[in-house]
Amino acid sequence: MGGMSLTSPDYPEGFPINGEQFHYLVKYGHVDFSDMEPMKIGERNASDDLSRFLTLWQAIWFSVIEIQRMAHGLPMIALELTALSYVYILVGCQICWFKKPSISVPMRIQTKDDVMIQQIRMWAKKHTHHDLPEDPQAWYRTPVDFISGPRWQIGIHWAYYTRWLEILCSTLQSPHQIQAMGHLSV
Repeated sequence: MGGMSLTSPDYPEGFPINGEQFHYLVKYGHVDFSDMEPMKIGERNASDDLSRFLTLWQAIWFSVIEIQRMAHGLPMIALELTALSYVYILVGCQICWFKKPSISVPMRIQTKDDVMIQQIRMWAKKHTHHDLPEDPQAWYRTPVDFISGPRWQIGIHWAYYTRWLEILCSTLQSPHQIQAMGHLSV
């Protein structure tokens, strides 16, 4: 969910890590196990309860109107019927995801003793991932994605086209924002 971000001297802005990567880094002593209490996931919910309520209210109101139309014998077009079928899915998702946090600011986890990511990669090549490429830029999404194992080819294409979409959308941003994105590569 993007709740943890790994930072180091060579990556001061950090990058997201998943639970498997965090476990590996803690297990082999590259980071300290963080106290998750400061994270207070429930309090970090950036998704406004009012917006959730309004979305649910709009969907239910649409359902009531459509049911009234059917009760009065008025015709329903295919688009309305399709939208009505999605309302039931929306209501189910809203109920199941009501307590799901939306984390907008990740918890930053610093590498132990200011170890650089390249040093972690070299250690991994020597001890746990012998087939890891020596090229420091040979990674997929993050420098520690080798921990998560092999990736599917569809994921590679998805990342490629997503990146192109980011570049295309960045042309609509101000020059200052484009310069800030300049450190990202395709």
